Amino acid sequence: MTMIKKHKRLFLLLLMLIVAAAGYRLFKAPTEEEKIEKTLREMATLADKPEEISPAEFAVKLKTLQRVFAENVTIEFGAHRFSDIRSRRSLEPLLINFRKHFAKAGCSISDIEINITNERASVVFACRFIGRPKQGAAVDEIRDVTCQLVKLENKWYIERVSINDILER
Repeated sequence: MTMIKKHKRLFLLLLMLIVAAAGYRLFKAPTEEEKIEKTLREMATLADKPEEISPAEFAVKLKTLQRVFAENVTIEFGAHRFSDIRSRRSLEPLLINFRKHFAKAGCSISDIEINITNERASVVFACRFIGRPKQGAAVDEIRDVTCQLVKLENKWYIERVSINDILER
């Protein structure tokens, strides 16, 4: 009998530890940096284009624009001295056009540096884009990217994206 009681106690202790760990993970509020990184990773998924994607999956991807970008966003391409201010809604045709040119594409981010001041943040990171265009040579490059974010209703939105120098090809 004593052996069974020990096993029950061990099992209950283990179960309590699992519940405590799960509760901590579930109820731990994400930091502002974690929220910003989530926004950046959602932005990176917009460039992802698997070879096969259903219209429904693409429609869901378009909804990401609403979660990631501020109502008006400035897009700058530093190397070409090109700057454009766009509304969220006008980003949809830009994304659709981009996707038409690529058979397959992917984007990942790394080396994220975040500076937060009140309800604004400045972020610098490396962005790797790999793509196979429908015409032309494959693309595999890492660029330096700067984003300015604004916090509205406890959510971070990108209001400026500057795609800068190529760090590596």
